[in-house]
Amino acid sequence: MQNNLSFFIFVNILVSCFSFISCSHFSKKPEPAVVVKEPGKIELKLKSIEGRIDLTDYYSHSKIKTFEQNQLVREKDEIVEFKVKSESVKPDNNNNFIRTIVTTLEKDGLVDLHDLAFPEVKERIEFVFRQNADVLYAGSYPQSSVFYVPPLSLPDEKVEIGDTWEMQKSWVSMKNNIPLKLNLVTILKNIYECGKNEKCADLEVSGDIGIITTMNESTKFNSQISGRIIFLIDKGTILWSVVNSDESFTIGPTRLEVKSCLNSILREPIEDVWAKSIEAECDPMSDNEFKIPRL
Repeated sequence: MQNNLSFFIFVNILVSCFSFISCSHFSKKPEPAVVVKEPGKIELKLKSIEGRIDLTDYYSHSKIKTFEQNQLVREKDEIVEFKVKSESVKPDNNNNFIRTIVTTLEKDGLVDLHDLAFPEVKERIEFVFRQNADVLYAGSYPQSSVFYVPPLSLPDEKVEIGDTWEMQKSWVSMKNNIPLKLNLVTILKNIYECGKNEKCADLEVSGDIGIITTMNESTKFNSQISGRIIFLIDKGTILWSVVNSDESFTIGPTRLEVKSCLNSILREPIEDVWAKSIEAECDPMSDNEFKIPRL
């Protein structure tokens, strides 16, 4: 997969929770995308193009509030911007697998990128995916880690506009050993023309994350996720994505509220860029009012 993890893994500070890709701001209005008429059933799969290199910009923003007995006592923002290189290489044995070397080239911010399931600066992680985005291998990281949460959910069968499919995935937070489970629903919203005589899928995602353990009555956790993804069908990669998450974690009189967003934008190859005039930026307080470029 060329645009590895572009979309959509975001782990919160307190419980290392998942989240996926955000709202975008653009200074110059791009050309509107053209809807493909009567596209019929289509196949959505990751694809391997040996030697292809993707460069993707990411912007992550979290607003964190701490309450004691319903009184706000602390508030802070955490922002990180980073650039990721994803290189597609030939699988060792099975051509149906997608093997990708992922490296973070630049980073501006103090957020631990491992919490977002990305390598730190200059770190290289080799990923192996199935065509439906299931992760088979993630370097030296354990299979119980967030690195094995699929970067997006793709269907096993051909789908048409309006179809939905589900994904469930469990993992354990590497920082505090809390077991978590993601429930995600994806909808194929539409098909658009993009690239050079190619097609892109507009995917809408929504879901929640739960803690897989028994909690006492004074402990409560809620997490909601929503987002959109522009997926290049012909090359099996993500061009643009946004995910927002809204989480609340209560232990006795203390409550932590976290609103987060993560935006990804493919920058290279230039011929595949969805909208050249937009910046990687998002507002976690946008209440899921996604501004999708060209739509």
